[in-house]
Amino acid sequence: MRAWEGTRLRDTPENRELVEAKAKIITAEMKAGIFSYLRHFPGGNKAMTIGEYYQTWIQRKKPPVIRAGLARDYREHFSRYILPKLDSTSWAELTAAMLETFRSYLLTGDAEANRKPLSIKSCKNIINASFRACYRDARKIDRLPEIQGDSPL
Repeated sequence: MRAWEGTRLRDTPENRELVEAKAKIITAEMKAGIFSYLRHFPGGNKAMTIGEYYQTWIQRKKPPVIRAGLARDYREHFSRYILPKLDSTSWAELTAAMLETFRSYLLTGDAEANRKPLSIKSCKNIINASFRACYRDARKIDRLPEIQGDSPL
């Protein structure tokens, strides 16, 4: 993966020394195969939120590639349930605990949003079908660096 990141530091001898030291650490981690982009650059150019990725992902989920009903379900699940809660969450921040909280939110309803509680089957369809499909594509097709490794799903 190639990426460019700025430091927002003024170009001074002291700042150059700091940046060169960090570059040596990053180079060593890359050689050892343990480099984590998001650990060094949590708000970097390659960090992507769930909402940002969804906008790209949903453009590829249209007939005849997938059934029209499935495309409709994806759009509905994301617009009504997933994005209102997880839109600005980065993929790296996503944990199993967050998904448990999200499932509880779906099961209990939301008086503010005038939304009734959903059945466990509907929750499974939202999380284990629509959200999992998006996560799978982000991981296996687009190979987002922040979600390589263990899956919270």
